[in-house]
Amino acid sequence: MIRRIAIYILIILALFAAWVGWLGRWHAGLKPRGPMLADLLVALPEPAEAETFTHRGELYLVVYGEAEMLPRFPSGPPAYAFDGTGRLVAWSADIGDDPWFLGNASAVDRRRLTPAEVRTWPGAVP
Repeated sequence: MIRRIAIYILIILALFAAWVGWLGRWHAGLKPRGPMLADLLVALPEPAEAETFTHRGELYLVVYGEAEMLPRFPSGPPAYAFDGTGRLVAWSADIGDDPWFLGNASAVDRRRLTPAEVRTWPGAVP
């Protein structure tokens, strides 16, 4: 009886360890590959969405990736914010769970961009 319980516990621990490893690989895959927009576009050639907004008089670009349900069941997609030169200034693996990501950004002057417009943003070409 105790041996059977120990086996069940080991199976559960093994499944949990596999999930944690999968989660680590998933999160590492979302990390920016470099400091510029061009680096992101190599890893994420077709953004799910993109928009510009103004914050403290500066124009920024936010590129959203696809929200993958597994392994974490995120409440929002990954997002990457770039300044007017195409330099990465902020990113979040899950904007639904990250209230600080762009929390102070002005909702005024938001404009959606097409993928073609994203490729014309400064820093999009290496």
